[in-house]
Formats: sequence, C-alpha cells, structure tokens
Amino acid sequence: RCGISFKKDGYHRTRLEFSRRHNETMQSGLIHLNWHDNGITVGMTALSEQLSLPTAEGRHFTGFSSDFSIRRPRFSVWSEAAFSTPGFAWIGNALLRLPDGYDMNVIARFYSASYYALHASALSDGGVGNETGLLASLKKSTKRSSFDGYVDVFHHMEPTSSCSGPSTGFEMDGRFSHVLECGDQLQLSGRLKIKQKDCRKSDLIEPNTNCKFRLKWDHTVFDQIVLRGQADATTFKIPCENLEKGIALGGSAGWNSITKQTPSISVHSVWAGVTWFYTQSYDCAVYSYERGLRYSFNSQTLNGHGLRMFAMARLTAWGKTTLDMKLGSTCYFDRDEISSSAQKISQSHKEDLSLLLISKF
Repeated sequence: RCGISFKKDGYHRTRLEFSRRHNETMQSGLIHLNWHDNGITVGMTALSEQLSLPTAEGRHFTGFSSDFSIRRPRFSVWSEAAFSTPGFAWIGNALLRLPDGYDMNVIARFYSASYYALHASALSDGGVGNETGLLASLKKSTKRSSFDGYVDVFHHMEPTSSCSGPSTGFEMDGRFSHVLECGDQLQLSGRLKIKQKDCRKSDLIEPNTNCKFRLKWDHTVFDQIVLRGQADATTFKIPCENLEKGIALGGSAGWNSITKQTPSISVHSVWAGVTWFYTQSYDCAVYSYERGLRYSFNSQTLNGHGLRMFAMARLTAWGKTTLDMKLGSTCYFDRDEISSSAQKISQSHKEDLSLLLISKF
C-alpha cells in the first residue's frame, strides 16, 4: 500500500487528528476454546486488555464469555453470555424455517448497565451496555419478489447520552423487492423509529419519531448498461417542536464491457450519478449509497440543500490487475462554509478523489 499527499509540511492529518498522536497504547491477550460435533458448538473465551493511560472506565479490563449453538435443517439456536468486572451481558437467537418459504428470527438481549468491554460488539441501539430488548424478523422470497422486515423493542434502564432518565424505544423496518417481466427491479423500503430523548425546549423526556422511505428502480439495457433512479424522503418529529422534513432525488448510470454471451478476463466499467437533496435539519438527513471503491464506506450523509455528484471508472487487465478511480463533489446552495474547527472548508463545495490499485500474483 502506498499513499500520495498534496501537502508539503510532512503532516498528512488535520490539526485536530495530529494533536492526538501518541495518545495511548493497548496490550491485549486472548484465549479461545471451541468444541464442535454434529451441529452442536460450545465455546469459551477469556480476554485481558490494558491501556497505557487511564480512562473513565478504568485502565485494565478482563472479561470471560461462553457460547453455544445448535444447528438443524429446520431451526437453529445460539446464545452467548459475557462477564466483565462487575457487569453481565447476554444475547440469544432462534431461527425458524417455516413452511411456504418463510424464515422467522427472534433475538433477545440483556446488557446490564455495569457491563463494559473495550471491543464489545452485538445487536444494540446504543452500545453493549445499559439495554434490554427483543427483536423479531420475518423473511419471504419467491421467484420474482422478496420481503424482509423486523420489529425491535428496547429499554435503557439508566440514563444515556441523549436521555437524562430511563427510556424506551421502538423500531420497525421493512423492505419489498420485485422483478418485473421486462427485467426491471423495483424496491420499496421504510423505517419507523420512536425513541425517548430529552426535549431541547423543555425538561421533559419526549418520544422522538423518525421516518424514512426509499423507492429505487433499476433498468438494464443490453446486459451492459444499468440505469438507476432513487427517491428518498425522511421526517423527524419531537412533540415540543415542528415537523422537520428531508428529500433527495437521484439517478445514476453504469456501463460494463462484459456480457453474458461474451465474457472476458479484461472487464471495464464506468459509473456516474447525481443526487439533489434538501433537508431542514441534521435530524432528517438523507443517507445515499453510491458506487465506490472496494473496501470503503460508500454511503453519503446529505444534509442541507445541494447536489452530490460522482464519477467512477474501473479498469481490469489480464484478470489480475484492477485500477479504481473515483471523483466526487458536493455543492451546497445554503452555506458559504462547510464544517467547522480544524475541518473547516471556506467555500460552499468540497471534492474527493480516490484511487485504488489491486494486483494479484
């Protein structure tokens, strides 16, 4: 891996990032034991981590966890329990394969408020700790259509960063996709999330309601050209404030040199797209996916009023070497400066250029 910088001072970070260099080191030790037989798995893990500098949660962390799973053709069950000093966390999952192609998944979780681990990762609303919840999902697929969705109910036993007392939340998500006889694909998705937070204009704990909707259409021409249109809408509501709204309309087109009839080891593709967006606040920002480089996060957070444009090319030679190039630009119509502090840009537009070269030997 190599990097090229246009800066001349030898520092390839912002001033804020550079001020945090050499802040901390960490030492970790891990032991994991696993036993598997006839679809049954049992495992145990012991972990010890130590930081060079103390934090609010401490400096030395130890943990222990145990897990098991049972996998069968019509169902599977797994569970894991973790212990820290002095907290406890547990998560369990049951997957059922029902008749007529339905799959049902149920996940229960309990993370005590005193549980803490540096690298804990599991299904949660706000981190592995101070949470209990139950999620149920359903999935159905046919030859041309598919549907999947879930409902999640969660509760925080103690105050969180956004709520000064115990709070409860609810989230519902659904996605429907259908392939037309002409080959076009339509996708409709939506999400509703209600979560209690501190009201910004009062001392009350109020439910914040956030709704998101997306309609996406894909059309393929001659197996080589793909046209995509997408519309996003989002709303955000707090009882003590007015309804805030956001919308985004975008389209993209792509071409690749390979077809089903004439495959080739040298594949080239070109993509370009533009999205217009307008949001009344950051709470109703629109998240838009765009084609990007491998191993990178290609979702853009669009907030305010403006345009997002990108162009990308991928060149592949001899099936072993690939060069990705991407140029993106975000132009704002409602501001003369972008961001603040060390990341401040004194203009109404910003550009990003990415290059990636991959060679296999």
